[in-house]
Amino acid sequence: MAARRSLDVAHGLALGASPATIVSEVSKWTMAVVAVGLTLGIASAVAVARGVGTLVEVISPYDPVTFLTVSLAVMVISGLACLWPLRRASRVNPMELWRDT
Repeated sequence: MAARRSLDVAHGLALGASPATIVSEVSKWTMAVVAVGLTLGIASAVAVARGVGTLVEVISPYDPVTFLTVSLAVMVISGLACLWPLRRASRVNPMELWRDT
């Protein structure tokens, strides 16, 4: 995501935004997308759990600890996955990007 938006990052840097501000804004947007995905995923998991719950009697299909653990793991992994490209994009020289386009 950050690699595709590197020209936008270059515009922000050229207009005076600090790299920390750019990383913060793009991270907020990325985490909002992850939150929507988690919400849809949890809703789907609850819907599927009704059908699977009759097949598996040992484990509760609505275990909140499992839902919370998986949700936190997905959020942490998503945050770490977007951090490296964001750091690289925020350190780019805007003039080099504009010359390449």
